[in-house]
Amino acid sequence: MTPAVRSLNTATVALWCGVILLVSVGFAGSVVRAVGVLESAVFSDAPVPELSRLDRGSALFMAMLLGVERGTPAFREIDAQNRRMLGKFNRHPTATLLHVLPAALLVILAPLQFSRRIRSRHIQWHRWSGRVIVAIAIPVGISGLFFGLLMPFAGTLEASAIAVFGGVFLFSLMRAFIAIRRGDVARHREWMIRMFSVVLGIGTVRIVGILLAVLTRDGPEAWFGYSVWIGFASTVAIAELWIRYTRPSSRRMAATGLTIVGADERSSVAGAPPPQSM
Repeated sequence: MTPAVRSLNTATVALWCGVILLVSVGFAGSVVRAVGVLESAVFSDAPVPELSRLDRGSALFMAMLLGVERGTPAFREIDAQNRRMLGKFNRHPTATLLHVLPAALLVILAPLQFSRRIRSRHIQWHRWSGRVIVAIAIPVGISGLFFGLLMPFAGTLEASAIAVFGGVFLFSLMRAFIAIRRGDVARHREWMIRMFSVVLGIGTVRIVGILLAVLTRDGPEAWFGYSVWIGFASTVAIAELWIRYTRPSSRRMAATGLTIVGADERSSVAGAPPPQSM
């Protein structure tokens, strides 16, 4: 094994470890938000939706991180900020469920699209799951823009980040769809990676938020907008570096033994029958 191949393998393992972590965080966040909305807004008789037990637990978790005791003025301020940040989801339960339920499925299906084993052995599943991803990604993107642009918790800072990366998400989805319809698997892969990086960015935003809370020793009003920008920007930047690092080039292919996607895989993924072998 050459050093170049060893380096690529190490980077691939590290990348997949990061993807699994962010998928887990993103999926858990979607499930928690769905359960919270169902409990507080859908199945509740309260005239004004209250925060769910899970949402109240997030305020307790934040207070624990900051070393704030329950019942103190500092705790009440954190609880009030938490209510302002999460209350919009309970006030708009339909939009929230249209966002988080498809997002939970999207964050599970998308990584499987990049498995060469699934593409080669289960091409029909790959095609149909790809169509499902396109169908569910549209409401995820539109509902995300609805919450981020019309009712941002962190004001302009959050709204600007949602506008930029929500646009990247929908634009990348469109370009990926156009590329695969043209049979351009290489470009399709790159645009799907960009789209998926925005999905993973949700998990990064949560992790960055925890770090900023610990560093600033303050409630989410002080750091949430920055966590949105840092989380999305860092994840999208890493994805772009990975695209460029793995983009086929004659020099790298000679060093690592990599090959460009073959004609059989390219045509089968696009939907055309593979060429007959000679």
